[in-house]
Amino acid sequence: ILAVEPQPAQQRVRLVIAPEQRPDLPSRVRVNLPDEDYVDGIAQSARISLRSRLMPPPPPAVPGGYDFARQAYFMGLGATGKAMKPIRIIEQAEETGGNIRQRLSAHVLSRLGGAEGAIAATLATGDRGAISEQDAEAMRRSGLAHLLSISGLHVSALIAGVIFLVYRLLALSSRLALTMPLMLIAAAAGAAAGIGYTLLTGAQVPTVRSCIAALLVLGGLALGREAISLRLVAAGALIVLLIWPETLVGPSFQMSFAAVTVIVALAETGWFRALTRAREEGFVYKVMRGLVALFVTGLAIEIALMPIAMFHFHQAGLLGALANLVAIPLTTFVIMPAEALALLF
Repeated sequence: ILAVEPQPAQQRVRLVIAPEQRPDLPSRVRVNLPDEDYVDGIAQSARISLRSRLMPPPPPAVPGGYDFARQAYFMGLGATGKAMKPIRIIEQAEETGGNIRQRLSAHVLSRLGGAEGAIAATLATGDRGAISEQDAEAMRRSGLAHLLSISGLHVSALIAGVIFLVYRLLALSSRLALTMPLMLIAAAAGAAAGIGYTLLTGAQVPTVRSCIAALLVLGGLALGREAISLRLVAAGALIVLLIWPETLVGPSFQMSFAAVTVIVALAETGWFRALTRAREEGFVYKVMRGLVALFVTGLAIEIALMPIAMFHFHQAGLLGALANLVAIPLTTFVIMPAEALALLF
């Protein structure tokens, strides 16, 4: 077994296996194991015996549709199928508890059930296996599906939180505050947290892009440069394409980079800078200006992503600009900090 991916919402476990003593089979095969057929001892690096009807990865169902065969090629999968009984454990894995991502996801689901637990596990680990199709479709229709993809919002919130905490805690010491570059130390801690979070959540394209962008921003701030610019976007795209060139034609790369390009380009315009510039004013006016800026940004992103969404998914909408007015502040300032505290405790 090369990988184990629990998918409780589909009542199955997905296994990536390497057949042994079967030269007639591909080197990597993915099979779905129903929950009722699961046996104890199934874990990464274990050796098992099972029966399965294998098929080549299917091509698009309609012209221009989702091409799983192309995706499977770059994933190294030569066949897919469903595991059937009898399933026997030939050799136990050295560690049967799963990797840290799976253990953390299982811990969250054991403490919080239902749709809430599934989304909480996704925010913590990027594992979407527990989210039902009904909830996933509701998030897509409301324009909030990006919250289920660990990307700029989550990485930025984590890094900013770590920088804030480290900076404030170190500043409690007058000796450190007077003799050490506390902001650089806090930025380094935030960068380490961002890299760790990216690895923990599976290092998907949006997460890697967000992590690279955050590291470039921190480096720019440390050097006294203008950190938020379109050069930042270009550098992130270059690094991602050097490692995963096949992602260029996928919706994840196109939508994540299109969204961040719109955000940066909008932020560089004079009228938007004037709207978001810090000034002496009451709390209510400050909040109202922030909501207006958030709505304008969301609307611009929705318009930019509409042709990409129509091409890949044959549907698009404009609800996200309004829904994000509530969802983004709630996720950034309430849900994720509360979940981080819960995991800490």
